[in-house]
Amino acid sequence: MTVEGRVAYAWANDERPARLDAAITAPEIDLDRVNALSKALLGGAAFDWPRDVTLSLKIGRAIVAGVEAKQTDVNMRIGANGIEIERLAIADLGGAALAVKARIDTKAQTPRGALTLDFDARTLDGLVILLEKFAPQAADQLRVSAGRLTPVSLRASFAVDQGPAGSALANATFKVDGRAGASRIALQGDVGTASDAGKLDIAALGAAQVNLSGRVDADEGVALMDLVGLDRFIAVDKRPGRLTLTAKGQLGGDLVVDGQLAVGALGISANGSLRVSDRAGPSAGLNLKIVNANIRSPRPSAADRSAELLPTSVSASVDLTEATLFTEVAGTVAGTNVAGRVVLRNQQPMTVDGDIEIGTLDLPAAIAVAIGIPAQATASQREHGRGRS
Repeated sequence: MTVEGRVAYAWANDERPARLDAAITAPEIDLDRVNALSKALLGGAAFDWPRDVTLSLKIGRAIVAGVEAKQTDVNMRIGANGIEIERLAIADLGGAALAVKARIDTKAQTPRGALTLDFDARTLDGLVILLEKFAPQAADQLRVSAGRLTPVSLRASFAVDQGPAGSALANATFKVDGRAGASRIALQGDVGTASDAGKLDIAALGAAQVNLSGRVDADEGVALMDLVGLDRFIAVDKRPGRLTLTAKGQLGGDLVVDGQLAVGALGISANGSLRVSDRAGPSAGLNLKIVNANIRSPRPSAADRSAELLPTSVSASVDLTEATLFTEVAGTVAGTNVAGRVVLRNQQPMTVDGDIEIGTLDLPAAIAVAIGIPAQATASQREHGRGRS
């Protein structure tokens, strides 16, 4: 590898944090080999994470965690006075392109500035490989959905400025627009939080007031169901679909949420309150309504047959507190009236109890489902039985 430039690192002391200053030009560099070589040369030397960073990089081809990055161009500075990214661009990172620009000033009592990010990808293979190194579960989930999420073209903007006159609040706004596969995405919102001595008070983020709204439109509802993780439970046709969501309240407290999902005749709505930051776990109180849903039967189907579908329309109230999930439901499933309640306690061992009222029940069919006899066979047996009698 041929590398030109300079690298300077200064350890932290009582007067200043650790500092890194690097300006490197290289036609090709394997950062995985550089990392291994550095560890071998420096042994057990401990490095503080630099809080004052100046980087200038121009690299034709780089290898990072086994992924090839082409045409990397970086010119940025991070320090006590803020963040300035004149350019951070990667033309091709395993099939994806990234470009970032930012200027955020933290010298004043309240930070201010803006950041823009453009992300385009024809494939997410490179991103999946990188995620495998740091977040294997997220990589697995992305791998399953990558085919429907690509090609991706997203533009995000973030701005932070001073709050009302005389206050020590910082207002941050963000916006995300673009496409992911057959879906169009629009997300926006604002966050108001306290600031102290020119820095966002991370400890106060729990008290931040948030106001979020988003919408996803899909040319095919299947892609939308996959995006929200419901494709395994509900079957939909190829009609267009739309998902809308709003959330308002305290980031570390109760959020008032309202969501709507529609694909063809299917309609799912949920509204109520949600708290995600409790130490004991998330809690929620939601009203849920499902109309004209084709629920996939949990009973395994034969290889040459598609899964059975259960037409379902129900209303439910859902309460989640610590390790207990309480659901009260009323509606119809496969033409049968259903009403009752279910309590699930996530403990060792897990317990489920409740009571369900069913309007009508085809007992032979229910037994057949329990022991795995196909519904067609059960119907044939009943007809044959009536013929003999």
